[in-house]
Amino acid sequence: MIDIFWNLVSAGIGFGISYLYRTIREFFSDRTIGWFWNPNKAKKIYIHPGRFEVLGHIGEKEPAIAINDAQALVQLRLFLSKYFKDIVVTFDESKIDWQSPVLSLGGPIPNKLSEKIGNSNKLPFWFLGMPYGKNSERSIGNVSVSYKSEFDDNQILSADIGLMARIKPDENTKSYLYVIAGNYGFGTLGVVSYLTSSRNLKNLNRQAKNYPYFEVIIKTTVKNDNVSAVESIRLQEI
Repeated sequence: MIDIFWNLVSAGIGFGISYLYRTIREFFSDRTIGWFWNPNKAKKIYIHPGRFEVLGHIGEKEPAIAINDAQALVQLRLFLSKYFKDIVVTFDESKIDWQSPVLSLGGPIPNKLSEKIGNSNKLPFWFLGMPYGKNSERSIGNVSVSYKSEFDDNQILSADIGLMARIKPDENTKSYLYVIAGNYGFGTLGVVSYLTSSRNLKNLNRQAKNYPYFEVIIKTTVKNDNVSAVESIRLQEI
């Protein structure tokens, strides 16, 4: 009986220590994620995805979202629901409350808000060679450096490049404006995968915790038509 008693006590102590460790780890993980996604402890975030117009079944134009952008949107909503009470997804820029955080999802071709941000010249890195021609080589950079998507011998995308910028919408707004976009859809999806990982956000926090506004370039390795790895390759304060 004594052995059973001490085994139960030991098990209870072990469980308590394990629970305390998980609680502490989750607390610091949430602080790191909050530093990036919701430093002002806002209750609402607006997500503005890019879209294309396609002909519907009755011949009228209807909005459509690219498959990788749709995957990125679902992943973002699931993740951000832990940190925001309300997540508003809207294609209509006029319905955005700019006193709340805003995320522009997708590059300048499908997303006019992203295009406006790029044209404002606020960002250190942006899409080069716009507008694209039929066989344009897609890259992100500036006059000094460029980061290109990569293809294998069969001309299948093997690595894509994307960006995330956190900027101030205007001088009178205290909230943050986020831009997430890639050369191709996998670049966008890879950035979202990177920014919904507590490990990656912890690494980003170490590099940029003193930067309220910054831009980061993310490289996404693509394998079997899926995101297989993501890494930060450049960070610049804005």
